[in-house]
Amino acid sequence: MLAAGASHQVRLNGPPAQGSGALAAYPLNHTLDTTVTAVGTPPQNSDFEAQGSTVGTPPANHDFATAPTTAGTPPTNSDFETGDLSGWTTTGTVTVQSDHTHYAKLGSAGGTLISSPFTVDQSAQAFSIDVGYLSTSTYSWVTIYALTGANYG
Repeated sequence: MLAAGASHQVRLNGPPAQGSGALAAYPLNHTLDTTVTAVGTPPQNSDFEAQGSTVGTPPANHDFATAPTTAGTPPTNSDFETGDLSGWTTTGTVTVQSDHTHYAKLGSAGGTLISSPFTVDQSAQAFSIDVGYLSTSTYSWVTIYALTGANYG
């Protein structure tokens, strides 16, 4: 409320006449309002203007130009193409199914499927296991253990 004879100062735009205590809209980061100046000697290609180069010797097939190959000794009957579970130890209900390839199917009550021992060569770049056909209507899980050593178990 304005009273007659009183001096009032009204500001329609801009910050309040007295500081509000609020933080500035932008941090006081001086790299935003000036040019960046290197301190010391920057590393080679620090501005990423030159094309990158290889450091050291990359592993074989690092660019995946050739198809993957088996490195080591795969488990016996690893792809179930024999149509049975030879080379595997099972508990619960486990069957071999086939559509365009063979695969193992665990029963609805669960089960385990353990491969025969196998090796993975030190030159291997990945260890891949294909798991599919999991139920989306109930809780499903797969636990995979990779055991190492001569006497794993």
